[in-house]
Amino acid sequence: MRFIFLNFILAVTIAAQSFPVHTFQESGPRGIQINVVFLAEGYRKSEMEKFRTDVSAATTALFNISPYKEYKSLFNIYGVEVESNQSGTDHPKTADDCPTSSEIFEADTYFNSTFDRGNIHRLLVITSSGKAYSVLRNTVPQWDIVFVIVNHSMYGGSGGTWAVFSTHSSAPQIAIHEAGHSFAGLADEYDYGSGGHEAPNATAITNRADIKWNNWIKDSTPIPTPETSDYNNVVGLFEGAVYETNDWYRPKLNCMMKSLGYPFCEVCSEQTILTIYDLVSPHASHYPYRNSLQISHTYQGLFEIDIRSVQPQTIQADWFLDTTQVAENTNVFLVQGAVISAGDHKLIARVSDTTSMVRTDPYTKRISMVTWNLNVGTSLNVDENMIIPNQVSLNPNYPNPFNPSTTFSYTLPKAMPVKISVIDVDGRMVQSLVDELMPQGFHSVNWHAGNYSSGIYYFKLETPEGIKIQKGVLLK
Repeated sequence: MRFIFLNFILAVTIAAQSFPVHTFQESGPRGIQINVVFLAEGYRKSEMEKFRTDVSAATTALFNISPYKEYKSLFNIYGVEVESNQSGTDHPKTADDCPTSSEIFEADTYFNSTFDRGNIHRLLVITSSGKAYSVLRNTVPQWDIVFVIVNHSMYGGSGGTWAVFSTHSSAPQIAIHEAGHSFAGLADEYDYGSGGHEAPNATAITNRADIKWNNWIKDSTPIPTPETSDYNNVVGLFEGAVYETNDWYRPKLNCMMKSLGYPFCEVCSEQTILTIYDLVSPHASHYPYRNSLQISHTYQGLFEIDIRSVQPQTIQADWFLDTTQVAENTNVFLVQGAVISAGDHKLIARVSDTTSMVRTDPYTKRISMVTWNLNVGTSLNVDENMIIPNQVSLNPNYPNPFNPSTTFSYTLPKAMPVKISVIDVDGRMVQSLVDELMPQGFHSVNWHAGNYSSGIYYFKLETPEGIKIQKGVLLK
């Protein structure tokens, strides 16, 4: 009985065991980011510097390929330094396709990883998933993607709950391929094996109108698509996918999900971006935090959306008062009670990712909406200084392009002298709009350009705290 009790205590201790976590990238709070976790497998304590180097190599490769490189800022990256008693992994040499020259070896590792799983030599897996879950719960419980790096130079990997890969020279490419499985739910596109099934990048459907990636196929591309050099760089319907030579099709002649070293095709990139937006919103936060406000006709307040930063910046916020668009492509909007009729209104910020890498988004995953319910009264019911600017800012003009007039707003954290000028593309002042001491708060300026020619103009705000510039386009 005592023996059983001691074993129970030992099991609880192992289950609760935690390991050091190394932060490689932390772009935001874990609750609003995609958290990538690398688990060390087959690394002894003295080899953790190698583990860090291996993680860095994998993440560098991952975020150098589209679409991960465009969305890198949405990811946090952590490495959990799980110690094993011995280096390496197991290779029982039980798979039918094992090279005759390969050796049998084994190692005492934390997650009990092994090659030859499912009678496939290169299929490298961990067999102690319970331990992996336990480590994650005690280190990075908000994980979204888990990679397991197995410290052995033989080629191997697998996808599924965990993206497992070895430290073979192709390891970074293996990691990217396995992320396609474990993160985006993509299928293998090679044709050896068996087990065809529908996936975002695999289909048995040959009717053009019903092909799930039809939005990417040009009308001039034949269906099915011949595997010739004429169609090297187009999306089509190429036979051979999901382990089947015939009757199953992939979107492109070559892709990361078919052959290492190739980029993700357009269809796989699109699916990856949609998966990103399954986990995060295109905006991180908004202000005011309260979504129901009472304001008066003398109220002025700046409403803000913290949009995500991607490269290039394809995320924008557009603003609507009830059903009328009142601003576009700006993360701030100045609410002025004087120009809103009394009664109930809705101010809506619509945040959307306009990336050209997505053509099909039936569930509008790339769009988020924030709605404030505004009750506009004739008397003040709340503190009108509820929103006090803390810095000088010059917000984009609206409309833009414009004809013949446009309006822009600016904020001052305290009273100060202000100069606002309109400048042409040659740096010459076209018109002075403001040149006086202005009070703290929110201000707006209208420029009527009826006497000026079409072209680009700059609005320059000068204060003792510096110069701010925004660009406007006059189109006549």
